[in-house]
Amino acid sequence: MADRLGPARVLALLLVATMGPHLLFTHLPPSPLPVVALVFVLFMTLTSGRAIPTMALVASRVPPSLRGRYLAVNMAASDGASGLAAWMGGLALSTAPDGTLIGFARLGWLAVGVSALALGLLWSFAGRAVRLDVSPAP
Repeated sequence: MADRLGPARVLALLLVATMGPHLLFTHLPPSPLPVVALVFVLFMTLTSGRAIPTMALVASRVPPSLRGRYLAVNMAASDGASGLAAWMGGLALSTAPDGTLIGFARLGWLAVGVSALALGLLWSFAGRAVRLDVSPAP
């Protein structure tokens, strides 16, 4: 899809599409295992799918002579940010006496906010509004 529609459009679509699964997963009441598994698969598929258009978009903005170095630093920064976010998310969670996670729903809203911020950054860095139509990328 990133090749056909352009990485910015696909990333924008996936950023919006992941907001629902973030909230669904973090607000899911106690449910049977198949329901939890289905929601988790949807969550992980859409969330991890954002990496492909992101890397295509980033790689296209760097001259080929610097691309390998840039992508190595970018991946290190991304891994560091993921670790930091996981640690901070853990600090925001606690467990009730009955085993319920306290603060998990708030983290879902935070994830939606970060996705919205990323969408805004994509919009501003693209230099124009990202159109969500199906015409081929220029």
